[in-house]
Amino acid sequence: MGMYILRRLALVIPILFFMSIVTFALWNLAPGDPIDSLINPEELEKLGQYPDLLKDLRQAYGLDKPIWERYLIWLREALQGNLGYSFVRHIPVVEVLGERIAPTLRLTLAAMAISLLLGIPLGVVSAVRQYSLLDYILTFLVFIWNSVPGFFIALSMVYIFSIRLKWFPAIGMNTTGAPPSLWDDLRHLILPATALGLEGVASLLRYTRNSLLDVLRQEYVTMARAKGLSESVVLLRHALRNALLPVVTILGLRIPSLFGGALLIEVIFNWPGMGRLSIQAMQQQDYNLILGSLLFFGTLTLVANLVTDIAYAYVDPRIRYDEA
Repeated sequence: MGMYILRRLALVIPILFFMSIVTFALWNLAPGDPIDSLINPEELEKLGQYPDLLKDLRQAYGLDKPIWERYLIWLREALQGNLGYSFVRHIPVVEVLGERIAPTLRLTLAAMAISLLLGIPLGVVSAVRQYSLLDYILTFLVFIWNSVPGFFIALSMVYIFSIRLKWFPAIGMNTTGAPPSLWDDLRHLILPATALGLEGVASLLRYTRNSLLDVLRQEYVTMARAKGLSESVVLLRHALRNALLPVVTILGLRIPSLFGGALLIEVIFNWPGMGRLSIQAMQQQDYNLILGSLLFFGTLTLVANLVTDIAYAYVDPRIRYDEA
């Protein structure tokens, strides 16, 4: 296992390098530059009569250099932990990301917990009670969750639970001006985390149900029942662990999509996280901040894939990566 982890970590470096080249090239080849977003459009039109002034501004920000030279400068600084300065906020990108990482992790971890606590148990119940009324109801809900866009679910929850019932606040992480409290933080977290987590409940429920049904038909499960073991022991000790193998893979693939879904959820609920920050950076053409955000999401995706592989090996003891 140790050698496998080291080999996977060694692959992270070239993948991140290639990803940085692609993202840097795409955003720098897009129309416009940070100077266009920093200056009022009316003032920019007036400054167009003074090309030397605009030239000096671009030179001051290093935008006059060839793209390959700008990339090498950025890469050199990034390897030292310096992701540059935000063109709009005028503070280091690392500081901006540091302020937004914690809220995003709080939201995504809560959403992941909701997906796990609902998706896997409901999938087990649906498989054990196959073709029952409950199974049909859960299958129907899965189709609804897969068909309805996430933003519609989020907006519906805001309308029902925040505007109509007034149970939960609709925006922010905490109440402005109120003293910090755990209950206030939870009240603000429930709606966005649930809206984001429900997207994963459907897939986990479906895969858990189908996988468990396949395992329950295996001969070793029939043999365990023939030995007189109780149904709960057969289900939990013999069937469920093997049934979770494909679910672990789906769970690993779900982690990057959680951060993708957080982009929209954070905008709807005005959640001060990485997703909302990335949208603002794209609108403001804040190149350094965009690159820092993409680097963060890319690194997190690679780490999630590595953790998934390790978890897969733990769930299935037959796998021995060191022997490969």
